[in-house]
Amino acid sequence: MFKKSKSGGGIPGKDDLSPASAWLHFPLGLFAFVWKSPPMSPLLSTVLNVRVLQVLVLTLSLLSAGVERASCAEPSWPAPIQKALESAGTNRAAIVKALTDAPEAQREGMEFLVRNMPEEDLRTLSAGYLLDNLTLAYDAFNKAPWRDQIPKDVFLNDVLPYALLTESRDVWRKKLREMSLPLIEGCRTPGEAAQALNQKLFKLTGVRYSTKRRAPDQGPLETLQTTVATCTGLPLDRRPGAGRRNASLV
Repeated sequence: MFKKSKSGGGIPGKDDLSPASAWLHFPLGLFAFVWKSPPMSPLLSTVLNVRVLQVLVLTLSLLSAGVERASCAEPSWPAPIQKALESAGTNRAAIVKALTDAPEAQREGMEFLVRNMPEEDLRTLSAGYLLDNLTLAYDAFNKAPWRDQIPKDVFLNDVLPYALLTESRDVWRKKLREMSLPLIEGCRTPGEAAQALNQKLFKLTGVRYSTKRRAPDQGPLETLQTTVATCTGLPLDRRPGAGRRNASLV
């Protein structure tokens, strides 16, 4: 509701207006002029009233667009994040969505990923892919009996990443975790879990060492499908929730 102006009128003067309401000063003044004008012909009155309404609608539309742009403005990012966003090119919106949609308790992890992602990933990975990986990694951490033994830097660098090298960006984490959890039941430490996986997971998947693999850096799902891998591919197959340190979190 408008407050009474200093001049005593019902419509505030220019000095009474906030920056936002100043946008309405002209159309409201025009409306007041038409309202208080002497009687005029019906045709002229109709034309003026239509023009006033058009001006009001246009002004309100401009105000609405300004508010929408302000509400959609990006937060102020630290310099490393800003640099990564610039490298994302046309995929910037997806990376911003991944950052802003990440739960507060997991925001540090998403920022770590974005700061360290290869440029190709910044330009191609979807927000959904990054957020799903984030959720599964933190869920594994929170449910692991030995989570207090895992330093933060180990979790961020060795558990959280969705990839290790240049392998395909598979959606591997959920599948491998479901396969591995029964194999480590009763394990009390990361070391016990790692030993259990090394003893049981190869037999379960049928994966074996072979130089006939397609590529040295093939992804986890390709390794499971082809059942062959060499030194690089084999660790990728044993990462149910653990990055380089197999089974640190499953």
